[in-house]
Amino acid sequence: MDEFDLYRMYKTLHLLAVVLLAGGITIETVVGPLMVRATTVQELRAFTRLSKIAENFCILPGLLLAIGFGYAMTGNDFGPDLDTTWVLLGQILAFVALAVSIGYLRSASLRIDGRARQTPDGPVPDELRRELKNPGPPTVGAVLTFIFVFLIYLMVVKPAW
Repeated sequence: MDEFDLYRMYKTLHLLAVVLLAGGITIETVVGPLMVRATTVQELRAFTRLSKIAENFCILPGLLLAIGFGYAMTGNDFGPDLDTTWVLLGQILAFVALAVSIGYLRSASLRIDGRARQTPDGPVPDELRRELKNPGPPTVGAVLTFIFVFLIYLMVVKPAW
């Protein structure tokens, strides 16, 4: 297999990883507002389980695979160089997104999940509802979604600036 075939293979795998990541982001975008509207703890547990599935099986693997296959595409004769401006910006944004996703959103999600598991069945208690209405995670999630869309823009347009 020559280098061009490897590049095309890595490019295809990179695109599939981005689709996996987009699927996880879509699940979180749907589930997040539903968590706030949950009326019972049982509903909340179901939504937190969906959120954990999206994080563990879509977002984290998708982001890591996209970064890995992105690096595999660069540094050869057919792909862009790592010091190309849009590639550098994409790398920085991808690592920022990874750090914020793991460091902030995942910990907030695990905290809510733990609280929901410890709470007995019935209506959602007021203190848990207040935690669900914290504006931090939805705001950070929206910013990360914007970063994802901007990364897609960089990959498709490959601006020359």
